[in-house]
Amino acid sequence: MPQVRTLFQSPLTVSETDMVIIVQKGNPKNIHSLADLGREGMSIGLANEKQSALGALTANLLQQLKLYDAVRKNVSVDTTTADLLVAQLLAGSAAKLDAAVVYRVNCSQVKDKLEIISIEEGNPIARQPIAVSRRSEHKYLTQRLIDAITTAESRRRFEAVDFRWRADSERP
Repeated sequence: MPQVRTLFQSPLTVSETDMVIIVQKGNPKNIHSLADLGREGMSIGLANEKQSALGALTANLLQQLKLYDAVRKNVSVDTTTADLLVAQLLAGSAAKLDAAVVYRVNCSQVKDKLEIISIEEGNPIARQPIAVSRRSEHKYLTQRLIDAITTAESRRRFEAVDFRWRADSERP
């Protein structure tokens, strides 16, 4: 939201999730941190930094930690969405990925098939904000949508797939 804040009314952060590293069960390449993704001979999957919020967040995190160049040299799969990275790791695709960086919520249905490694360094958190456009011709309708998204039932759905709920603590 910071890049477009002038275009919107006050945003509400609905939820958040962590960025994580996923690997094959048993962690055969002994990966424990983002720095390990820069080791010689690794095959890494990342979301595209120009076409995906996850990709931009990952690139920013790697740059912050001064790991960008080391990890980028090992990228063999560069996708627009995290679900494609999860699917390729699950399928043992032709790229034979050793690891991928995705959101924790992308792993909620495959926890028993892949190993999830928490990223401890930097700020690996993605927040999901929502706001009404200042130029919207349907401000009240959009606000009703936000009200529906932030109900107790909606919260249960978000949390069921591993999002952390933030709407209650973010409300003005």
